[in-house]
Amino acid sequence: MNNTKQAIIFAAGLGTRLKPLTDSIPKVLVEVDGVPMLERIILKLISHSFKKIVINTHYFAEQVEEFINSKNFDAEIIISYEKEILETGGGLVFARKYFDEGNILIYNGDILTDIDISELWNEHINNKSIATLASFPRKSSREFLWNNENELCGWRNLDTGEYKWSKETNNFKGQPFAAIHIVSTEIFNYLPTKGKFSLTPVYLEIAKNKILKKWHATNSYWFDIGSINKLEGANNFFSSNEI
Repeated sequence: MNNTKQAIIFAAGLGTRLKPLTDSIPKVLVEVDGVPMLERIILKLISHSFKKIVINTHYFAEQVEEFINSKNFDAEIIISYEKEILETGGGLVFARKYFDEGNILIYNGDILTDIDISELWNEHINNKSIATLASFPRKSSREFLWNNENELCGWRNLDTGEYKWSKETNNFKGQPFAAIHIVSTEIFNYLPTKGKFSLTPVYLEIAKNKILKKWHATNSYWFDIGSINKLEGANNFFSSNEI
């Protein structure tokens, strides 16, 4: 199996919670301490030796493409334009044609963190699972559930009390997803071949018969730039820490 490092950055979203900033630009081009989020993510991936980076686009797609063309990133950057937003699962399947057989890092375009993605990549290679999900304790109402072997066994919503199970277990721990994960291209055998769908329910279905593992991330910062308040928090952090 090819172990060349390749990734997809999800950048198609409308960024409605970042209005009015996103009335005229896509969310991934919103700046954090003067640097567009997309640039920060791409440079992070390159620093971890990723050679192929696919970016899915929809909202203000032409601006993302113009931004990429204005730079000289040391990696192959491919735009995967979606006429309609296909969500995480649909976007991954739509971009399938750009990837080599092997493994794919999936990175949400609104996440800024110092998670060691090289360590995550190595863990995925070594554990031979169909997917490895970065996870760590943080405040969230929704959590994946993991058994004692750090295998995905379910999901819960702490606000509603809803549970969904993939495997029966008496011992489990809830821990939120960090929106960074790695999948083997084998996973395409278990995904719908087209259409709009989220990876979360598909992961839960796949976990009934295949192993999806948790990788416990150690990090000093993690920001989901999904709202104006969260953006302000990230700006304050990055300007104070010169990152």
